[in-house]
Amino acid sequence: MNREMLESLGYKVNERTFGDLKGLFSEDYKRVVFPYVDKDVVYSGAEHRGKPKLPNLTVLPNLRTLEGEIVCCSTLGHQHIQNDSRRFQEIYEFHGHAGLLLRSGGEARLYLLRPCEKAVVGTQENMTIFNFGKTDLTTIDYANPEINSANKDTEKALKTFVFAREVPGKGVVFCFNPAYYNELIRSERPIRDASPIAVSAELGESLFNRINWYIDDFEKRGIEVFFGSNIPEDLRKELRKPLLQLVLEHNKCLFENLWM
Repeated sequence: MNREMLESLGYKVNERTFGDLKGLFSEDYKRVVFPYVDKDVVYSGAEHRGKPKLPNLTVLPNLRTLEGEIVCCSTLGHQHIQNDSRRFQEIYEFHGHAGLLLRSGGEARLYLLRPCEKAVVGTQENMTIFNFGKTDLTTIDYANPEINSANKDTEKALKTFVFAREVPGKGVVFCFNPAYYNELIRSERPIRDASPIAVSAELGESLFNRINWYIDDFEKRGIEVFFGSNIPEDLRKELRKPLLQLVLEHNKCLFENLWM
C-alpha cells in the first residue's frame, strides 16, 4: 500500500505483523515453518473515516513456508457483535479469488467469490476472509464505523477455524480446528468427519472449478459451500455496480441497509 497517498485521502493504514497473527494460530499453522519474524508485515488494511466516507481497503498476500508451500493468508476471523435491525453490517467487493467464511451459532458457510463479486456480512456473524488466488487479494468494503464493532475473543480462546495451504502433489488442503467443533459447531449438530480435505487443484480458477467435487466433504464437516454472492435477491439489481461507484453515487439501497 502507498501509505502517503492513502493518508492524504483520509485513510489510516493498519499493518498486521506476523507477531499479531501468531496468537490466533491453530495447531495446523504451528506445524509448518514460516520464514517470518514477528515484526514482518503480512497484510495491510486502510480504514477511511473521513467525510464523505470512502470504502476501506485490505490487501492479503499469501504466505510461504520454508519448504515453499503456499499458505492461504486469511484475516483469521473476528466476531461482529451488533444486535440491531440492519440487514447487514458491511458489504465487501473482492478483487481476486477469495473465500468468505461466515459462522453464526452452529452454522458455517463458505462463500467462494471470483474477482469483482460482492458479499455481505450480518450483524451477528463471525467472519474470515481467505486469499484463494495466486496473487495478492485486494478487498474493498463499506460500513458505518460509528456503530460497527467486532472482536477476536473467540479466536483468542479457540484459535482460527480453518487453515488452508497449497501442497505440491496434493493440491489445496483444508484443515479444521477441533476446538471450534467441540465448542461451537458439533454442539449444534452432529459432524460426521473432521479430517482434512485435499482438493486436487491449484489456487485460483482451478480450485474454484474443482471444489464442486468436494462439496459433500465440506458438508460432512459442518460447512456449507456456496459459489458467488450472498447478497439477497431483492438487492442484487440495485447493488450490481462497482462498490466505489455505489458509494460515490450515494446509493439509497446501500446506505439504508448499512444505516449510513
